[in-house]
Amino acid sequence: MQKSAPLTVHYSRGLTIAGRDLPRPSTVHVPTRHGTVRCGVRVPPGIDSPPVYVHLHGGAFIMRHPRMDDFLARFLVAASGIAVVNVDYDVAPQVRYPVASEQAHDVAAHVSARGVELGLDGSRLAIGGFSAGGNLAAAACLEARDRSTFTPRFQLLGVPSLDIAQDYDEKQPVGSPMLGRGIHDLVRATYLRDAERRLEPAAATTTSWTPPTRVRSWGGSQTR
Repeated sequence: MQKSAPLTVHYSRGLTIAGRDLPRPSTVHVPTRHGTVRCGVRVPPGIDSPPVYVHLHGGAFIMRHPRMDDFLARFLVAASGIAVVNVDYDVAPQVRYPVASEQAHDVAAHVSARGVELGLDGSRLAIGGFSAGGNLAAAACLEARDRSTFTPRFQLLGVPSLDIAQDYDEKQPVGSPMLGRGIHDLVRATYLRDAERRLEPAAATTTSWTPPTRVRSWGGSQTR
């Protein structure tokens, strides 16, 4: 799946709504507790110190293909004038939980603290992801909250995988889910192989989420 992803994952080809004329992203290597992590960075032209969105791609924790979500990065840069850091985190079975979630946190914390080195405003940082990336983004925010490392202005979780601890038969899926028992069991056998750790906050993120009382806008104002 890892090697074939660039050849088989095609859904983004028809989703380039804006940003077709943007140059290719630059590459940075961000230090984390699990080694350096490569990230693609897109910066809106003509905007100094733009706010930044840190994105974690999907792929069931086992597919390593951050370019699958580049359509979103191009759209956000072109339509919203924000920068996007697309994180190429490590996946299973080469690594297991919690490597990817800790890398996600460390990248976001680094961008928040040292974004100025990349021409970004790290104090205006959002984080999010799709599917498995949604899990990693939620886990990164929980760790940031507990360690007071950074405060995201916004969190975007697209069809997030928030609870792998629950058995598939207990989930009671409605209709014909896109990802069935096979992928669910594969994730548990690779990324979350240790059953005792599946209920940890960074794995089962639904068990540790507290609704915020306030939301910050990009400009810094607060609303309830």
